[in-house]
Amino acid sequence: MDRFEIYQAEAQRVSGKRKNQIVALVKARTEGSIDPKSIKTTPIEVLADRMRWWRIWEVTAQSLASGEWSGKTAAEFLFEARDVLKVYYYHPEAWKVARVLKNDAEGHEYQMAAEMCRDEGKYWLKVAGLLGNPVLVQRAIESFKEAIGLAETGTSAQALATLEKELAVRISGGKAEINKVREAYKTVAELAPRAGGWDRAAAAAWIYMKEAIWVGSARDIQMGLNGLRTACNRLNKSWLEYPNKELLQSLMNVSRRATAGKPDTKQFELQP
Repeated sequence: MDRFEIYQAEAQRVSGKRKNQIVALVKARTEGSIDPKSIKTTPIEVLADRMRWWRIWEVTAQSLASGEWSGKTAAEFLFEARDVLKVYYYHPEAWKVARVLKNDAEGHEYQMAAEMCRDEGKYWLKVAGLLGNPVLVQRAIESFKEAIGLAETGTSAQALATLEKELAVRISGGKAEINKVREAYKTVAELAPRAGGWDRAAAAAWIYMKEAIWVGSARDIQMGLNGLRTACNRLNKSWLEYPNKELLQSLMNVSRRATAGKPDTKQFELQP
């Protein structure tokens, strides 16, 4: 399996451009689709790469759902993400391997089980948004908590899961703990050059900045903004893309809920 293709698909996924994400989705769907019965006999190094394809497949489907104005089309992408979670993430043999994978083939941090739990948490946030069902946010919180517990202490995966958990707590009506948010952001930013990349650092800075705004901490708002600008400079894009996207998502959430029909929550369940 050519790892360059994995890196290429990941770059297309994080580009934010729909046409690139479609290419990444199709490639990941092709490379990730295997008979679940073969997982048990697949060598661990081969399965590790396959899991990376699953993650690109699942997360790209989520991203494409977020880019849809149509609720019905968004639901179809989320159904695809659901199936990847059910068929591959939840496969008992795959999960056993995921729990022991802590680095990729090049020696970079890759806390596979924690990252997979993060993906599930983000899935529940998107489903909650589509259905307008705040109860489902609690499932996201539980997934992020599991990710925090599975990741090794001091890793980028653990720090990002902490940020996402605090964000979900606030969405659910609670209050994010700004001290936890600040320290988690610092970890992600510090490790960005060798774990997660600048795209992750920018995402972490944006969460930090948002939560700082909610609690009214001027010092933290400035630190988050500085971090966001630094990461975006590395990515050669404007930091304003993040608040602009946030505003657009608010409008799109309304549109998706209005055009989703009446999807049943049971359709999005992961358990049999």
